[in-house]
Amino acid sequence: MKKKTVVYVVWAVWYLICLFLSLGKPPVGWAKAPFVLVGLLFFVPPFYLLYISKKDAKTIKLVRTISIVSIATFVVLYALNLMSVNWSVTAGRVLYYLMVVFCAPIMCGQFFAVSLYLWGCLLWACVLMLRKLNRPDQM
Repeated sequence: MKKKTVVYVVWAVWYLICLFLSLGKPPVGWAKAPFVLVGLLFFVPPFYLLYISKKDAKTIKLVRTISIVSIATFVVLYALNLMSVNWSVTAGRVLYYLMVVFCAPIMCGQFFAVSLYLWGCLLWACVLMLRKLNRPDQM
């Protein structure tokens, strides 16, 4: 197996772990610490993937696309979830569980700002790497 394939598998498994931990009732107090740690460790594989594929534009573009889709999905679902206050309880629950499924690493730790910051850092790293690949003489 190639190194990149292993990293992709680890990233996918980590997403499933985040999803599994996000499905239950969120813990309170210090019991939340392992959940936060799992949510933050989710971002290690994509950064490592960028590190090992510095010259591979296809991989960098894939990670960039995943970052953009994740940030946009969270923002849209979060806004809809806030607007669902005046809707039915079922609509609110459906939107919440859509957020859990599509934004599992963010929902796992319940620290939205930190997870969104890490998505943004990942996106910015991809942009810088692609810019460097396209114009190596100017960096």
